[in-house]
Amino acid sequence: MKNIKALFLLILFTLGLNSCSEQKPEAEIYLIPNSYRGKVNIIFNQAKGQDIKYEKGKRVYRIPANGILLTKAKPEYGFIKHEYYFVDSSGSRMPINILFDNHKNTNEVGIYRDGTVGTYGNDSNDQNLKFQEFYVTDKKSLNKYFSVQYNNDFLREVKKLTAINF
Repeated sequence: MKNIKALFLLILFTLGLNSCSEQKPEAEIYLIPNSYRGKVNIIFNQAKGQDIKYEKGKRVYRIPANGILLTKAKPEYGFIKHEYYFVDSSGSRMPINILFDNHKNTNEVGIYRDGTVGTYGNDSNDQNLKFQEFYVTDKKSLNKYFSVQYNNDFLREVKKLTAINF
């Protein structure tokens, strides 16, 4: 019985050490043009993408006017601290709140669907694209970004920027 308890404790200790050795994902800052509204995609592992930039130990993603950022960074998964800011032409930042579908103020512009990840293409295609996605909008406008037309136009732009047809 003592041997079983000792073995059990050894297994727990080993699992604990392994989980401690895993790196935590880096915190991230998103800089979004002041007037941008719509879907945002960060597409990872792009050779012609934006270099990884840091600010006080946090990854910084500067979102372009079309909402599609190509980055050389690899995607990270787990519980990641996200900070979102609107940026005006002088570089001033204004924090943006992360909101949920049940948010009461339908006019407040914020970040919806924070933490959504996905892949364009399929696993049998070596050219699949891993992305992170969120929406910058107010609650009453959120549904228009799920229309077939909007999503087809957005996807066409992703294909054009990445030169990958999936």
